[in-house]
Amino acid sequence: MSRFLVLTVARLALVVSSLLLVDARPVLCGGVSFLDAQIDDTGGVDGLNGANAVAVSPDGANVYVTARSDDAVAVFNSFGINFVEFKKDGVGGVDGLAVASSVTVSPDGQNVYVTSEGDDAIAVFGRSAPPGSLTFVEEKTGIYLAGARSIVVSPDGKHVYTAAANGMAVAVFSRNAMAGGTLTFVESHFLEDASAVAVSPDGAHVYAGGGEMLVSFSRNAMTGALTPIDTDAIGNSAALAVSADGKNVYLADRGLDVIQVFARDGTTGVLTFLEIQRDNSFVHGLKTPRSLAVSPDGRYLYAVGSTEDAITVFRRNTTTGRLTFLEEHPEEATPVLNNPYGVAVNPLVPFVYVADRSADALLIFAVDVCGDGNVGNDEQCDDGNTVSGDGCSSTCRLELCGSTPSFGCRKPAPGQGRISLKDSVVDTRDAIDWRWLSGQATDLDEFGHPLTTATYLLCVYDSSAAPQPLMTFAAPSGQTCDGGACWEAKPSFYSYRDKLLTPDGLLRIKLQAGAADGEPSIVVKGKGANAFLPPLALALPATVQLKNTETGVCWDAVYSSAIVNAADRFKAKSD
Repeated sequence: MSRFLVLTVARLALVVSSLLLVDARPVLCGGVSFLDAQIDDTGGVDGLNGANAVAVSPDGANVYVTARSDDAVAVFNSFGINFVEFKKDGVGGVDGLAVASSVTVSPDGQNVYVTSEGDDAIAVFGRSAPPGSLTFVEEKTGIYLAGARSIVVSPDGKHVYTAAANGMAVAVFSRNAMAGGTLTFVESHFLEDASAVAVSPDGAHVYAGGGEMLVSFSRNAMTGALTPIDTDAIGNSAALAVSADGKNVYLADRGLDVIQVFARDGTTGVLTFLEIQRDNSFVHGLKTPRSLAVSPDGRYLYAVGSTEDAITVFRRNTTTGRLTFLEEHPEEATPVLNNPYGVAVNPLVPFVYVADRSADALLIFAVDVCGDGNVGNDEQCDDGNTVSGDGCSSTCRLELCGSTPSFGCRKPAPGQGRISLKDSVVDTRDAIDWRWLSGQATDLDEFGHPLTTATYLLCVYDSSAAPQPLMTFAAPSGQTCDGGACWEAKPSFYSYRDKLLTPDGLLRIKLQAGAADGEPSIVVKGKGANAFLPPLALALPATVQLKNTETGVCWDAVYSSAIVNAADRFKAKSD
C-alpha cells in the first residue's frame, strides 16, 4: 500500500475531482490507504464525541456520523471532506438522539434516520440538497425501540426496520415519503438482544441477528410485515451486510471474533452457512468485529475490529461469496485509528469511511484504483491508464502471457517439467505445484531483478476453444509480504515467499540459476482461494510458461499426456 499521507482538504478535493473527470465509476482494487481524519473539536468540527456509526447518501455526496457521547449526528459533504453541521439532542427542537447509535439514509436521499439507545427512539430528519443539511421531522418511540442499535430502509423506500437489544425486538415501520419521511409502527418480532438488521437488495427478505440467533424473514412488499422462515446459530451479532447481487449475507460476530459467511437462496431467502473468517496466521484485524460493508461492485468486503483497532479488507469471490484476506490496517500503521465501530463505502467515489469511538473521529480511506500508477495489493500491475493491450489490462492484470504460448522458451530435461493442479470444492484448498527441473542453462542475470523490477507470471494454456491462457499467477516485484520483502536474492538464486497469498495465491518461487544445461531449476507453488483455478480436465497438449516483465527470457514445459486429468485434478510430466 502507499505510505501514510495526510492530505489537506484542498488536496482531497483535487483527488475527487480528478477521479470524477476520468471515470465516474473507476475500477477498484480493494486495498485502502489512509487519507485524512475529521476529529471532534478540531478545525471547527463538532458532534463526533464517541463516533460509532457512519452512513453515506445514495448520491455519494454526504457522510453522516452518529456520536453516542455527544448525543448527536454530524454532517459532512463533498464526499466527507467538509464539515457542514451537527444536530444534537435537546437543541433546536431536536429529540431522539440520546446515545445515538446507528444511522441510515433512505434510497431516495430525502431522509436520514438515526436510532437512539438512550431515548429508545428513532430520530427522523429531512435531508436537503447540497450541502445535505438536516431538518428535524419527528421522534418515534416505543418499547420495541428500547436500546435500538441498528436501522435500515427497504430498497423500495416504503419501510424501515430496526433491531433493539433491550426491547428484544425487530420492529417494522411504514414510511411516508410524501409526508417528510414520517414513520408509522406496523409490527415487531421477538429476538433476544436484537443488534443487527439488513434487507436483501430485491426487498424480498429481511435478516436480523441477536443473542445466538440469525433469523431470516420473508417480507410483504405492500405492508412491510415479516414472516420468520429460518434460523441459524451464531455467537453474538454486531452487524449484517448483504451483497449487492443478493447472493450472500455476512455477519460480524463479536462474540466469536469472526465473520460468518452465508449463501442466500434468492427465491426462498434461506441461508446456508459457507465459512468463517477468523484471526489466524493468514487473517488479521477481526477481534471484536463491529461493522461490515461490501463494495458497490461486490468484489470486496471491509470490516472493522474495535478491540484490534484495525480495518481489514477481504477479496470476495463474486461467484461463491467466499472471502480471502487481502490486507489489514492496524492502529500502529494508521494514525487516529483507536476503537473503530462503523464502516461504510461511498457508492460513487473510491472512499471508505470509518467512525472511531475513542478517537472521536471520522476517518477517510482511499481505495486503490486501477490506472492511478500505484500497484496495490490486489493489482498485478498499474501503468497509469485503464487501456488494455499495452501489457497491463484495464483491470490492472498483466497481459504478459498473451493469447497463445510464446516460442523459444527454455525447456527442462525430458519428463522433468512436473505439474499438479488441484481444484477443491473448498476454495482455500486449491493448490498448484509446478517444477521445471534439470533445465537449459540460465544465468542469474537472465532472471532479471525481481526485488525491484521483474514481475513474474505463470501462464497455463491448453488446446481447448476456451479463452487463453486458462489461468495466470503473478509474483509482483518489490512488494512487501507479511511485513518483509517478498523476494530475496542469494548468490545463485532468487526466492519468493508470500504467506498471505496475494494477489494470485502464489506461496513460493525458487529461481535457481546454472551455467550449464541440467543445472537450473524452477519451483512454483501456490494455494488457496486467490489461485482462481478454473474447472480442470485440460484439453491436451497443455503448456505452462513462466515469464517476467524484464528480460524477455521464458521457461516452459509441454504436456501431451497426463497421469491424472479430471475435473478437479491435473497431474502430468512434460514431454
